[in-house]
Amino acid sequence: MAYPVARGVHPTTGSFLSEGKLRKLAVIGPKCVGKSSIILRFIENTFEEGYTPTIEDLFLVSTNVDGTAFNCELLDSAGQDDVSTYGAQLTIGIRGYLIVFSVRDRETFDLIRPVNQNLLVSLGGPATHEVPRVLVGNQIDAAGERKVSTEEAQALARELRIPYMECSALSGEGIQDVFHSLLREVEGTAKVRKKEKKKCVIS
Repeated sequence: MAYPVARGVHPTTGSFLSEGKLRKLAVIGPKCVGKSSIILRFIENTFEEGYTPTIEDLFLVSTNVDGTAFNCELLDSAGQDDVSTYGAQLTIGIRGYLIVFSVRDRETFDLIRPVNQNLLVSLGGPATHEVPRVLVGNQIDAAGERKVSTEEAQALARELRIPYMECSALSGEGIQDVFHSLLREVEGTAKVRKKEKKKCVIS
């Protein structure tokens, strides 16, 4: 179940789920890659034709990953380019990021490195490379129009040290998997940090 929330309004967990871990996630990437469509397919299992530029929208959705319930706030961001900066809305409180490009538009793929770098710079701190992220290639339904191969995208993901997944907002293929993969990354990072904190206390 999902509810769109007015821009700038911070929901409370009690307003949409009785139990579950609260996780705020952001979907970022260049313009026209289907970020909004990916979110709508995940939360409502619908697809809307046409393109309407997103300013910023926040959605609430409940999901279950490996037996654990999550209350997710999904931030649908405006499109980023190689000079975009990231303000408080895209950095404070965000636990993980889907970085999306279109497999049928090489220019959007070429923008992933600067988009990722700008994100890490905006987040700051020595451990920014550990921020949970998943690289996502959207629009795999358009096989005949594909301009970026799976192998190329996997190589970039290895370079960035993050997972790579593919999906289609049009057909729904892989949509749930990309969000669940990000939540697993978020939880895995949290466990590592918890262990490191315990070691510091003991020492």
